Amino acid sequence: MPLGNGIRLQPGPSLDSERCCLFVGVSDVHATRLDSRTRTRSSFVQSEASEGTHGPLSGLDTTFLTFETPSVHMRVAQTAIFDAPAVPGGYEFAKIKEHIPSRLHLVPPFRRRLVEVPFNLHHPLWVEDPDFDPDYHVRRIGVLAPGALRGLSELAGRIAPRPLDRSRPLWETYVFEGMENDRIGVITKMHHCAVDGVSRAELMTNLFDLSAEGEDMSPPDEREPERVPTDAELIAFALKAGPRTPSSCCRW
Repeated sequence: MPLGNGIRLQPGPSLDSERCCLFVGVSDVHATRLDSRTRTRSSFVQSEASEGTHGPLSGLDTTFLTFETPSVHMRVAQTAIFDAPAVPGGYEFAKIKEHIPSRLHLVPPFRRRLVEVPFNLHHPLWVEDPDFDPDYHVRRIGVLAPGALRGLSELAGRIAPRPLDRSRPLWETYVFEGMENDRIGVITKMHHCAVDGVSRAELMTNLFDLSAEGEDMSPPDEREPERVPTDAELIAFALKAGPRTPSSCCRW
């Protein structure tokens, strides 16, 4: 299965590492792969796009933020290996950096960040990040020789536990070059408050293509980014919606 620009997925064995509970290959993507004649963009993405990116977290998603500690990781991560020679015109890191931002209009969780309501009067809100920086989220790392799966596993094990910056959209993608057999590894990490297992798989259908040629998913006309609410607006929203107590945060 190819990533955009013809980067083809090469499934592999699961990784056996005490520090890394990740998988080479993406079974979630295979599970959501649809026939090209009937494939449609996920209902999750469509509903999110129609409602906008502003909105409070649910009580359950708020608990994922609240319960996160240095030893309790509330993040989900995925490791995949791609066959670089399958890329039309040859693989370049710049193609990945161009491809992911070109699909942001299809994956709202990739472009939104958290805003805390003053005095914790309400759950945090999702807002579109007006200062979104693709260079921060899509990173390039060289794998030390010989570039085997074990090396990728160890690197993934070090990356997965690192906390995400809550002042930015809660995801990061690392591209590992220099692997054996001219392959590249890609690790994508997201916070559990932004996606669960099902929605993460649905997001992958919007990042991956079913053919090396890819699909034309041109973004809509450029528009002004949404304005981040002021503290006064957030307080007014919280008072109107009603405060959320610790007990209500645990109900869903």
